[in-house]
Amino acid sequence: AELLGYRLYPEDPRPGGAVRVDLYWTPLVSSARGYAVNIRLGQDGRLGDGNGPGCEDSRAVPRWIAGQSVVQRASLSVATDAPPGRHPILVGISRPGLGGGRPLPSTDLPIHDGLVEIATIELSTQDE
Repeated sequence: AELLGYRLYPEDPRPGGAVRVDLYWTPLVSSARGYAVNIRLGQDGRLGDGNGPGCEDSRAVPRWIAGQSVVQRASLSVATDAPPGRHPILVGISRPGLGGGRPLPSTDLPIHDGLVEIATIELSTQDE
């Protein structure tokens, strides 16, 4: 699948908060079982994890059809012990049964641990 773009909603960018991201995809290959999206905050993944079915406003897309655009909303829960500062948002995608997130095809964006850095977000302190 090709990532066409994203929209970042830094609603509560602090430890214990949440960051929401809309991801705009075009599948290059149809998949009756959909795709698994791996999204995380921070290079080591301990700062926030958005893996799972998506946030409460997201509908699962069980079947992805090649060339038909898909919007997927992800919610990153920020760890309560996440340090303030700038941290990357990383994304990868795979078809179910093929393992973890894979880098997106044809990207000039930075890649960390097999995931593509789509943006950075500034985490504030808990009291701000």
